[in-house]
Amino acid sequence: MEDFTTFRKQVANNLAYYRKKCGLTQSMVAEKLNYSDKAISKWERGDGIPDAYVLTNLAIIYGVSVDVLLSTTKEQLASEPELEEIASEKALNKKHKYIAILSIGLTLFITVLVYVVLSIVFSTNKEFLYVLLWGIPAASIVALVFNCIWGKSYNNTYIESVLIWTIAICTVLTIEHYVHIPNAWLLLLLPFSFQLLIIIWNNMRAMGKFRIKK
Repeated sequence: MEDFTTFRKQVANNLAYYRKKCGLTQSMVAEKLNYSDKAISKWERGDGIPDAYVLTNLAIIYGVSVDVLLSTTKEQLASEPELEEIASEKALNKKHKYIAILSIGLTLFITVLVYVVLSIVFSTNKEFLYVLLWGIPAASIVALVFNCIWGKSYNNTYIESVLIWTIAICTVLTIEHYVHIPNAWLLLLLPFSFQLLIIIWNNMRAMGKFRIKK
């Protein structure tokens, strides 16, 4: 029993060591695993050991092998090249985030620019006020593209939800302002159906990846 307790404590130290080396908090690791931060804290206190599936994912996140996480010898701690690779990947993720944010900001800037140009050319700003509103779904599309490329798949649900609702609202407001179609507000019922489809679709795509939080 004493040997197992020692082993569990060493694994706990390894998990905490590599998490800190990667510059991650317990909450960040929990989000990546789709577990609660309480579970991460429990493992790093030595009150339990994650199962093989979780250990495999932790090894991927920390850029080491499962054997290293289970090692009871200090000699198997991450080498400098491994740590440099982890730091490089972290810097790359931060760069991707900045590119995405700048692209979204550029989309909104272009929307404002179009509005200003149209207002100057036609000497009125009220007629083109709704152009500004369409900048929100446009920015949502840009955010969705970048999230599909570099982001986490579960964020698609939130971005897609914002996209369909802003498109619906902008469409209704534009129709009411320019066309005056009766009962145009009924179009707002459509996003409810799309919202359900988005949730079902994204959960089906992630089937097998979601785990119950502990």
